[in-house]
Amino acid sequence: MGTLALVLFLILFCLAGIIVIERLMSGRFVYPKSPYTGLPLRPAEGLPFNAKKKVYEFLEALNSYDNRPFRFKKAAFCRETGRIFPDCVNWRGKMKLDWSFLQKRCKGQWISWGSLSEELKRRVKERHSTMEGFQTEESSSQPSPRSVEPYFCYLRPGPLYVDLNKMTLMGWKSISGTEIELLIVQNPDR
Repeated sequence: MGTLALVLFLILFCLAGIIVIERLMSGRFVYPKSPYTGLPLRPAEGLPFNAKKKVYEFLEALNSYDNRPFRFKKAAFCRETGRIFPDCVNWRGKMKLDWSFLQKRCKGQWISWGSLSEELKRRVKERHSTMEGFQTEESSSQPSPRSVEPYFCYLRPGPLYVDLNKMTLMGWKSISGTEIELLIVQNPDR
């Protein structure tokens, strides 16, 4: 009777283990949708070595605490826009991304560049020695980043956001020689 109980216990233990593993793995390969396009993201670790090298060289050239290199294994990639979203893959390999990525990237009261009056744009420009590489020509007139119109989602480079309290910029910049864009934070000049 003791052997039978031990065998039943082992079978139940194995079944419980299988259920736990299955629950941990479920959803691992269900890719979230890009906040901009609504289409599925892909793991950024699948990008070619040359593209990754250019991303690291770009970030190294910025030499900025706010724009440190990231692990491609923990990042997602939008094939339609070329945008990389760092730190959205957990330790189990499951991706999670929503509009909170802006706050996770840099805390602030972010509004769209296009929603600013010409006077506010002038004041922001005065606080930055350069705005080169950011999308300043065409931008959504909707203040909320979530309310961006589809046309502006696909522009290259992507949208530019401003925190008027700190006069900080956060926007997408293109990496030369690639189709990749990174979300870059730029603090005002001191």
